[in-house]
Amino acid sequence: MPANRKLVFASAFLLVLSVLAVLTAGLINKAGTPAASSSLQKPPVPPAAFELLDENNRQVTQASYADTLKLIYFGFTYCPDVCPNQLSVMAEALDLLDAETLASVTPLLITLDPERDTAQTIKTYTDFFHPKLVGLTGTPGQIQQAAARFKVYFAKVEDDLSAADYTIDHSSIVFLMGRDNAYLKAFTFRDTPQGIAEAIRRAAQQD
Repeated sequence: MPANRKLVFASAFLLVLSVLAVLTAGLINKAGTPAASSSLQKPPVPPAAFELLDENNRQVTQASYADTLKLIYFGFTYCPDVCPNQLSVMAEALDLLDAETLASVTPLLITLDPERDTAQTIKTYTDFFHPKLVGLTGTPGQIQQAAARFKVYFAKVEDDLSAADYTIDHSSIVFLMGRDNAYLKAFTFRDTPQGIAEAIRRAAQQD
């Protein structure tokens, strides 16, 4: 077969395959088979679940805050910059809410450094940012389980500048969870207080 005829044949063959692929995808989507469900993404994290100690030395679980939305951040009180910055953004977002919406959300700081963050330590720390912010601590095992549930990365690393000779390397994400503890949205350092506040308002109206 001449080269030009081979090129035409190959082009036509690829065109037919493309058309068949489009038609097949359309039929599969209409039928509700896996191609249709592939667009339905699973939540990045499963429903909130934890068993921890709050800043008033009370044992709490996700059920303790079942009647409210939850704004959850994992950090630690000795964090030099990332945690204070993110918690300040959270606090500003809370201050942008009207009284009714503010009452419908519980902001939580779950420590990733239970060795240093006692209930009293974390209470003093959270009160500095916002009166509604509640600090949670626990055993290393409990903290590990909670972080794993939210798929939060953290690790103890050596730090010569720290009095304890270590710091905590961790991801910095704020999770918005529903009254039923289901995942609603996540925020990073790119999100503004205004954007977070608006997301909370929408969730309060719909949840």
